[in-house]
Amino acid sequence: MNNADPKSVVALNEPDEALEIFKQELMPAVKDVRGELVACDLGDYVHIVLNHAEMAIRVRWIVETLRNPEQIRRHRIFPNREVYINTVFESEDDEEGTMHIVVIQREVGRLKLWTSFIPRNPERYLNQLERGELLWQAES
Repeated sequence: MNNADPKSVVALNEPDEALEIFKQELMPAVKDVRGELVACDLGDYVHIVLNHAEMAIRVRWIVETLRNPEQIRRHRIFPNREVYINTVFESEDDEEGTMHIVVIQREVGRLKLWTSFIPRNPERYLNQLERGELLWQAES
């Protein structure tokens, strides 16, 4: 994890706040931990919330994971996609945290948000991710 911010603590939002938070905090782009801009649009919001129902209350987790990931790995099947891996805690009292994934696509001249979700089987998913090249890792 990052020395400056060792634990990603991000409270859940209300579902009816999700769109406004997305617009304010992610659009048109958000700067990631490496200083690169990740473009985000309403299509990304629709995809993330409609296809990943758990994300409607976790919109701020996307920003946190882009800015404060534990690791960034190249996708093992799609080499132009990068996977940001983070453990996010709902409060300071949350001792376990939840694995959160954000995937971006590296396009010519820009990064584009691809998806965001909570893996159903975090251990199995992490084993798959570890087959992809490590691109960036937070300092211990």
